[in-house]
Amino acid sequence: MKRLGGLLVLLCLSTGMAMSAENAYLTDRKYEGMRATGFTRVFIGRAPSNRCSGSTLEQCQSALAIRENLKCQERAAGVWQCLGRKKLYRGTGMDNRALGLESLDLRVIDGRITGESVVVQIVETLQLGAQPDQAERRCEDFGANGFGSCAGVEPITPLPPAPTTGPKFSRPYSRDELAGIAGTVQMMQYCMQSMPDLRAAGEPIYQRWRNPRADVAGFMETELATDIAAAIARSAPVTVDSQDHELCGGTFAAIDMQTRPANPLFKTPESTWTAFKAALARGDGNAAAACYSNPYGRFGAMFPPLSAQQLADLGKSLVRFDMLAGGMKDYERAIVERADGISAEVLFVKMGEEWRIEQM
Repeated sequence: MKRLGGLLVLLCLSTGMAMSAENAYLTDRKYEGMRATGFTRVFIGRAPSNRCSGSTLEQCQSALAIRENLKCQERAAGVWQCLGRKKLYRGTGMDNRALGLESLDLRVIDGRITGESVVVQIVETLQLGAQPDQAERRCEDFGANGFGSCAGVEPITPLPPAPTTGPKFSRPYSRDELAGIAGTVQMMQYCMQSMPDLRAAGEPIYQRWRNPRADVAGFMETELATDIAAAIARSAPVTVDSQDHELCGGTFAAIDMQTRPANPLFKTPESTWTAFKAALARGDGNAAAACYSNPYGRFGAMFPPLSAQQLADLGKSLVRFDMLAGGMKDYERAIVERADGISAEVLFVKMGEEWRIEQM
């Protein structure tokens, strides 16, 4: 995974977990990131298999040895065990220990494999803030990376103790709601804390989003504070022209529009252009930037640093504006002509009930 500062850790690892020196399973599997979803328990299970049934042991080893690095040994008469690559673990999410390697267990009669099963890792995941009874089991198939279905997998060791209680909120929240709130808290807090130039703009937007769900947001802020600080410490300094900055600005703009009534100034592409020209005429760089889909991105951020005179001169230079036919549902185009005769295309994008300038 390509890493952009600390931000893609937040965006991409929807099953990210907090790291711990005691957490042998996560360290071994090289999971890292934010604790939006956590492991409550890890343990092992057995499932039927059909990788080699009907073949000889030699054929099975030959077919699977390279891909799955099988090392087979006869444990009893007619019973063979072939070890795989991954270690298996048992314990709670943040305190677990290795038990041994995953295995393919074979029964051999008259030189042919007549039965087989696999011993694999089972994990229980729980969305941060959810109640323990909402935990979901996921399994790692033998010889494969990543999680899959646990169909047919039965635990074969005593299960570690499960959490018995979870946090209490003002109303029930679904897993999807909790995941969305955790993700927004992660993203917004990371952006505001690591990018001082965005903090002033982001804080009122964040507070407006936070108010209707203050109990859950406050819980997430406390639970994720250490992880957010660690992500910031890992990231390189964020510059205005970086992809991290662009993503944060886009997030602020999206949440802003979700949490307030639609602005009638942006009802149509034409009205947005009128608002843009008016902002330039009065020398208001912030209002000009607000006409863009991402006021804090590389296009919108060009306007606030300009002087009132520079903005007014820019507005006067844009002498003609014509919409182009053939627009799509959420995109429209226009041609703008400058006083020197040079023309450029303006792309508008519909965001909710508002039309914003995407690029010009």
